[in-house]
Amino acid sequence: MTAITQNKNEKVEIFIDLMNVETSVGRDIVDYNCLVKCLAKGRQITVIRAYDQIKESNPEQKRLHADLKREKVRIIVPRGSCGNSTKQIGVDVQLATDVVTSALRSSCDTIIIVSGDGDFIPVIDSVKASGKKIEFAAFSGFANMSLIDETDYFTYLDDLPICKEVEA
Repeated sequence: MTAITQNKNEKVEIFIDLMNVETSVGRDIVDYNCLVKCLAKGRQITVIRAYDQIKESNPEQKRLHADLKREKVRIIVPRGSCGNSTKQIGVDVQLATDVVTSALRSSCDTIIIVSGDGDFIPVIDSVKASGKKIEFAAFSGFANMSLIDETDYFTYLDDLPICKEVEA
């Protein structure tokens, strides 16, 4: 892992695994607008995508998606379904596919993935092979150590002021 550059002209693309984040801290806790700004560190954001499964009976999830869309976040819902509400189908695969495609086709300098899943290590290799930098961010209890060792820069989300004040 290397030190992050503070080049304000750098273009970043941010990819968020919503279920990974929401499972880490609970639903409706994270201020995603603040999260994105903290991760960008003043760099130009060209793309923000959030990956999730739609649960038609979940009004909180519908509200979260609507809030993210107002913040210019594109919601990606992979095809397929899963009857188990604690599992998601296709999110990691779709996110990984989009990251590698973006690394090969876009003019961004850095790709940031918000997820601690260790199965993204082949994605890191592909992004680096394309000449781009790759950063990851996750909450400490959900960060795979192999992932941390392989990425160009890792941010512990616990260290950022991204959690909303919870009313008692």
